[in-house]
Amino acid sequence: MTEEKVYHGSCLCKKVKFTIQGEPMHLTICHCRNCKVASGSAFTSNATFLRTQVTMTQGQDSVVEYADSDTWSGNTLTRSFCSTCGSKLFIKPQMRPTAILVHPGLIEETVTWVPKMERNDEYKWPWVKEITTLDAKEGV
Repeated sequence: MTEEKVYHGSCLCKKVKFTIQGEPMHLTICHCRNCKVASGSAFTSNATFLRTQVTMTQGQDSVVEYADSDTWSGNTLTRSFCSTCGSKLFIKPQMRPTAILVHPGLIEETVTWVPKMERNDEYKWPWVKEITTLDAKEGV
């Protein structure tokens, strides 16, 4: 029997640490305004896991949550970040209570995940090129 891969992640200051058991369901690129503002970038990448796959190993008391209810879809996203360094950590979608979105840049190991979905590409900035690994384009 093959063991599932275990990934290790942390925020920038390393106060918050977590592990992930297994692979993500998918990796998504999002171009919505809220994700742009939350990430400070042209888009964000989100790896979707079951919440049961993610285990906090350190610093739960340093995690702050923000209920982002002014979303284009009208669905609340609970965004979490480190209260010390400000690193964005996870997104918990209200409409998918068993899912958690992890920002792949937090993972210590080299990952081979590639984006399979692009959301809200109508808001994509003109200089952002088409991602050739995508199988589908859809909104939430």
